[in-house]
Amino acid sequence: GNTFIRSHPVIDADGNLIFVTDEGTVHSLNSNGELNWKYHIGITSSNNGPAIGNDGVIYCGGGNNTLYALNPDGTLKWKYVIFNDTTNPVWVSAPVIDSNNIIYFGSTEPIIEGIREGMINALDHNGNLLWKYSLGEGFPVSPALGHNGEIYAGGRGGLFAFTSNGTQIWNVSFGSYGPLDVSIASDRMIYTTNGDLHIYAIYPNGTISWSYDIEDYSEGTPTINNDGNIYTVLANLGMFNIFNPNGTIESNWTISEYMISPITMSGDGIHFFSTSNLWTNCTIHALNPDGTTKWEFDAGKGSFSSPAVIDEDGNVYIAIENTMYAFGNDKPMPDVLIILGVFVVITVVSSGVIMLVRKRKNKLRDFNE
Repeated sequence: GNTFIRSHPVIDADGNLIFVTDEGTVHSLNSNGELNWKYHIGITSSNNGPAIGNDGVIYCGGGNNTLYALNPDGTLKWKYVIFNDTTNPVWVSAPVIDSNNIIYFGSTEPIIEGIREGMINALDHNGNLLWKYSLGEGFPVSPALGHNGEIYAGGRGGLFAFTSNGTQIWNVSFGSYGPLDVSIASDRMIYTTNGDLHIYAIYPNGTISWSYDIEDYSEGTPTINNDGNIYTVLANLGMFNIFNPNGTIESNWTISEYMISPITMSGDGIHFFSTSNLWTNCTIHALNPDGTTKWEFDAGKGSFSSPAVIDEDGNVYIAIENTMYAFGNDKPMPDVLIILGVFVVITVVSSGVIMLVRKRKNKLRDFNE
């Protein structure tokens, strides 16, 4: 179809891939790329991906002022209506879920005509509201969970830290700008990019350790590798900065194309992300830890990409516009090609090579014409 997969995919305990399209349908694919089920929740945004609780329930917000809870088989468990006015739909962020199955998500609610207030909401696993808190005017970012159960949420009012019962711990203001995305390192340091084109490092007590002018819009959440280095994707400049934990620049890697996804990193340090050439053609990249190319895949189309996600076997899933690709961990070939639920068993690429899907180990073999 003409819809796009812009939100992040997630993988459940059975290896099923869950994602949502921007026309508002949640899809579940099994490990062979076959459609398990789909459920329509209303038009969504690129920030409105799903999350999975420890009981397997899938949570995702629709464009009709509602957060949905779906059972693992795709049936509706419950739905929570945030604001009961279909003429003023609210924006719902991707949720996060803590170990007690409390669901946290951002939303907007109309205050007066033309002005909306960003909120963080906390629901129990039955869909009952536990608490909510104003984050200031405008759109909030998706919350993040700290190592000790803290919840970090940002809006025009700055970055806030809460306990699980809704008590505010601290608030860091960034003037008229709000934080864009939040990542948390293993030492509990908090990293966020901001609308003023800076990255900030914040101690767990809410004081700022350092900041750096990154000079460009940052695409997606900062990525942190096993050494504690922080990666920020500079979309328009076609590059990403790598910071040491002390705020100094480790290096800059230039890709020379518009970067349209954040970086997803495997346990062995491989970097996965997508770029676009003049908004007409997307390339999926895999870089080695030293920045050299491991492989590239030309999607042949595209101006939008989802972030990549990696399963426990090292398989990589990433969407370009309306197509979900699955790559094995040993070679740059898509294992399965899904076009919104249509299972393609045989496809002929431009080189005249026929690609066949083997069911055993879900790998592709190449046969010359």
